[in-house]
Amino acid sequence: MATLGLDYESLKARDPGLIYVSHKGFRNGPYEHRLALDEVVQMMAGLAYMTGPVGRLLRAGSSVNDIMGGMFGAIGVLAALFERKSSGIGKEVQSALFENCVLLSAQAYAAVRRDRRRRRPDA
Repeated sequence: MATLGLDYESLKARDPGLIYVSHKGFRNGPYEHRLALDEVVQMMAGLAYMTGPVGRLLRAGSSVNDIMGGMFGAIGVLAALFERKSSGIGKEVQSALFENCVLLSAQAYAAVRRDRRRRRPDA
């Protein structure tokens, strides 16, 4: 979008109240320019390790990251609209598949870590 002059920074100069939403595979970092598929992201973030039998990866039955990305984008827009009502200034809202999936997986990883500590006699 930046090469076309349609990125947030270019457009907000014309309209400071603009609310701009982008949804991509990965946020800033080494993978930010890579394409992403829901299934691949589930493997990378560990969700597929939790949904299948032990030792056999299995993607979630639904494209959960695509759906979550849209939901996070919509929630971000609602928050930006609320803030713009009082400030008059717009916002850029970003959502990404990988980060969505890490959030989905984090609770389970935290529970596993907690349970392992409880089982250790020296914990």
